[in-house]
Parts: sequence; C-alpha cells; structure tokens
Amino acid sequence: MFSNSNLSAYRLHALLLAITFSIVPTPSALAAFNEANVGKENRAAIRDTEKPLQTKIPNADSKKPPRYILELRATQTVKPLGEKPVQKVDETLERLAPIDLNGNPRVQPGITEGASQTGTSPGGPSGGSSATADGNAPVGDDLLQLRGVGATGLGAGSLDSTGNYGQSNRRDGGVNLDGSGEDGDDTNVIIERPPITTLIPLKDNLNPFSLDARYIEQVGLRDTLLAATGQNLDIEEGFSRTKISNYRMLAAASEFLPSINSGYSLYGITGDVPTALFGGGSSGSSANAGLPSTIQILNAGFTQNVYQGGRILFGTLEQKHRLRASRAALLGNVNDTLLEATRRYYDLLLNEALLSIRTRAVSISEEQVRINSAQEKAGAATGLDVLQSQAQLASDEQNLVDQQNARRQAAIQLAHVLNTSFAQDLVSRQKHLRKRRLIDNNIPIEKLLEIAIDKRPELKQFEELRLAAKRAIVVAAAPLQPGVTFGGSVFGIAAGGGNFDKIFNLNLGVKWTLGGLGTTALANAQRARWEARQAAIQAKQTFLDVFDQVRSSYNNSLASDKRIDRATVQINAAEEELRIAKKRMEAGIGLNIDVLNAQRDLTQASINKSRAVIDFNVAQAQLLRDIGAISIDGVLRGLKI
Repeated sequence: MFSNSNLSAYRLHALLLAITFSIVPTPSALAAFNEANVGKENRAAIRDTEKPLQTKIPNADSKKPPRYILELRATQTVKPLGEKPVQKVDETLERLAPIDLNGNPRVQPGITEGASQTGTSPGGPSGGSSATADGNAPVGDDLLQLRGVGATGLGAGSLDSTGNYGQSNRRDGGVNLDGSGEDGDDTNVIIERPPITTLIPLKDNLNPFSLDARYIEQVGLRDTLLAATGQNLDIEEGFSRTKISNYRMLAAASEFLPSINSGYSLYGITGDVPTALFGGGSSGSSANAGLPSTIQILNAGFTQNVYQGGRILFGTLEQKHRLRASRAALLGNVNDTLLEATRRYYDLLLNEALLSIRTRAVSISEEQVRINSAQEKAGAATGLDVLQSQAQLASDEQNLVDQQNARRQAAIQLAHVLNTSFAQDLVSRQKHLRKRRLIDNNIPIEKLLEIAIDKRPELKQFEELRLAAKRAIVVAAAPLQPGVTFGGSVFGIAAGGGNFDKIFNLNLGVKWTLGGLGTTALANAQRARWEARQAAIQAKQTFLDVFDQVRSSYNNSLASDKRIDRATVQINAAEEELRIAKKRMEAGIGLNIDVLNAQRDLTQASINKSRAVIDFNVAQAQLLRDIGAISIDGVLRGLKI
C-alpha cells in the first residue's frame, strides 16, 4: 500500500506531530513552572540594578585627578585645529532662512513680526562672541561645567522655581501633563487592521497575516518592556557575570584568613639506629637501639599570611573593583535591552502601519483597474490605460506580499528580544501611531551631557576597570618583596601501640624568592602598568563615545521631529494631487498616468510620515538611553528632571 520512502516520511511526520503535542504542558503546570523558574535570575538582576552604584566619576578639579581625566579635559577644550580662529555660533540654521514652504517670510515662535530674530545663541545666553586673543575660544565654551571636565554654564534654558526646566506651551514643547508623551493629533497615523480577505495568501494552509505562527497575542509597549526585563537572556547572562565576580572577590578576600591543616600518618619501620643519635652511650660506642614496628604521627596546626608584598590586600581590592564594574555592566545590559525592546516594538508598529497603507494602495489600484476597464468598454479609455492600471496593481500587490513578510519578521525579532515563543505571533494593540516625546524640547544639550556623565553605567564600569588595573600593578610586583608567615602546630607521636606524646610548635617564617633573578616579577609589573594605562585610555574613550552618542541622538531627534511636519505637508499635497487628477480624468482633460502617479505619491507620503513618526519615537528612546536615564517608566511617560 505504501512504498518504503512514503512509509518513512509518514512515520517521521507522525513522530514530529507527537513531539509537538507532547511538549505542550497543561495550563496549570505551565503556570506553576513559570512562577517558580522563568525569569527568576532576571528578577534578581533587576533588584540588583536598583541598588545605586558606588562608583564616583573623577573630578578634574580635585586635588589629585587621574591622568586620563586631565587629558580628556585638554582634548575637549574648544581650540582651533588649523590657522583659522574658532567662532561662536550666533544664529540657528532656521533663523538664517526664515521662510515657509511657500517662500513667504516666517515669523519665529515667540517673536513678533518686525522684531529682531538674531536672538540668543544656542551656546549660551550671551550674544555672539569671538575667540580669545590667543586664537582659542573661551575655555570649555562647548563643554559642560560638570565634574571639572569643562568650564562653562549650561547654556540656553533656565530653571523655574521648582528646579525644573520650563516647558513650552507649544504642541511639541515636551511631555504631556498626563504622562502619555504623545503630541498633537496632526502627527497621528491611524493603523487599520486589514481584513484577512484583503491580504494575499502565501500558502494554502497559512494565515496570510501570521504566516508560520500558530498563536497570536496583542501586546502594548508596557507589556513588551516588562517581558524584556523579565526574560531577556542578555540580562540573565550579565547577572551571571556579577555572581562570578562576586565569588572571585570572596575567594581573594579569603586569603586574609588562616589556613588550617591537620593530618595523620602511620609508618611501619624495621631496623636499628645508633643510640648516640639520642644522646645515649659514649661517642665511640657502637650500641644500637631497635626501632618500634610502627610509629603514629597526628598533627594539627595553622598558617597565617602576615605580609605577602600586598598581593592579598590589593588582589582583593582589584576583585572588588571588577565586581563593581560587572554591576555597572549589568545596568548597561538592562538599558540596552530596554532600548532594543522599544526599537523592536516600534518596528513592529511601523510594519503594521505600512501593511495598512499597502492594503489601501492595492484597494485603490483594484478600483482604478475596474474603472478603466469599464471606461474601455464604453469607449472612454484605451487599452493602454487598462494595462497601466494593471501594472500598477501588480506592483502594489508585490509590495503587499513583501510587507506581509516584513511584518511577520518584525514580530519574530521582537519575540527574540523578549525570549518568548516564536510560534506566538505578536501584534501591537495600538490603533494610532503618534509622536511620543520623552525628553523636554527645552532642555539644552549641556544639561543632557551632565545627566549622561552622572548616569551612564559605562562610564562607571570603565572607571572601576581602571582602578582594578591600578591595583593589579601591586599584585604583579608582590613577588619582589619577602613573604612573612606565622604558624603553629601540635604533634602527637606514638610508638607501637602506646599513648601519644604531645609536641607544640610556633613558627615565624620569612621567605624571599626571586624567580629569574627578579626579572620575571619586574616584567609582570611593567606589563601591569601598561595594562593600567590601557584601561585609562579605554575610560577616556568611553567619555568620547558618550559625548558622541548624546549629541548624535539629540540631533537625530530634532531632525526626525521636523521630518514629521514635512511629511504631513506631503500627505496633504498628495491627497489634493490625487483628487485633482481624478477630477481632470473624469472631465476628459486628464490622463490615466496622472492618477497612477498621484496614487504612488500618496502611498509614499503615507509611508514617509509613518517612518518619520517611528524614527522620532525611536530617537527619543535612544536619547533617553544615551543619557543613562532609560527605564520602563521613562519610556512610557518621559523623563522628569
């Protein structure tokens, strides 16, 4: 009835089905297992990160600042790189070209028409200033006067009576009072869930929306962030590293304790020994004494390291700094996970919005094909018009197929970050795509840099690694010094089957060993010094990376914010273009290709606006992470200073 190959395939298929259903636990068993095991280490990791880090970032103005901080201050001081002097920025780019999209003069917000628009420099409350007499800009003019890294004020912006930066009353002026972080309705993009019938099946037995997934769940941003912190493997791995560092420190500190030793020995002996060895008989006597058949030795004692060249003390301090560095790295893992989860969630939301746009484009193209076909039959259109409409429909259908796959891929990537089942399709429950401003637009870049220096865990991590490398120098040089130990022991000796006789012993030992005439320890000490220098350079590089990231994210946020406004204008223009193109065609004075082009323009404009909104939301989350202030509450409600 079945061939061997068909029978083998049938058995394999049945086996896979059996395995699939056998690994699905009952709901009660699954709930019990999840409660007891899933996310246990992640919850411990989150509790650990809630403890404040004890690392203090060095201050260049302190009595003995580290070398790398002084070098950082020197390199970050504003100075000319060439022959031309450094000039201070007087006007923003927008004020240099104050015109609107129609080419008309545009009055800046808060400035009455006819008033001067030179305003305040973005670098500070004063007007434009030139460089100093020596060709350099005022020291630290572009830097921050925080922890001695630079020497300047916070620039534009002021604190109100409550200590918060004043928030603008404009639409995009900051986080809403309700904590939603969502701006005005003009940035809103409606996400319409497409009916299954409007999608293109990729396979007969697959849902065209969820594709390979067998289950589906609607999630929100809060659900995503909570699941990420509770189940993400990067956090779990980081917590394991902190435990490893903790026990390394305990192992190093245990050498402060004395070593306990004890033992028992049983010797079988035959023969004689001269009695003169024990003080018996004359010096020329050859008398011998017989040895007992067995000798038992029972011993117990201790050894205490008194001085080992600083190896134990500084080795413990080294491991202590590495433990703190691992805790800072764990906090960095949590921050990165929150950002990645936010980015993946918004990517899923974007792909759902694009799927809605693509389905609408296909519907419009189908309607255009129907109209052109009817007009061709009535003699009002040509076959070319029908072919053009059909080609546009085929192109839109191809884009729809790609978008169906892209949406599912976004759900898979989000499930990967959340460490959840890939068979479970994740769908955003948001019905609107809006701007979510997380950081007040009035906070100056200098204040953001100050927050970053205070909060970025990477700075604390590499500072601790630098201190650990300094302690390692003493550990490497310890063999060049003598070691001092103190110990004591008690022995019990019994001959034959007799009673034990006690012997007590105390000792103070000094041992000095120079391997390779001391060259080995000297070479290791020099290596450790250069490793300490390397760690200092890495700490300095981390400062530069933080400054780079904060400024780049700040500018990306500003640019993406403006792109939303331009995209809104583009959509309005594209809608009007399509309306006019249809009217002209209905009146017989327009061309079919004009309608098709208008359809493409409207589709692209809708895509551009969706991408602009998502780019802004991701840029805000990125900036929040780059200043070290990202958290679940911060992503949901924004940063409060």
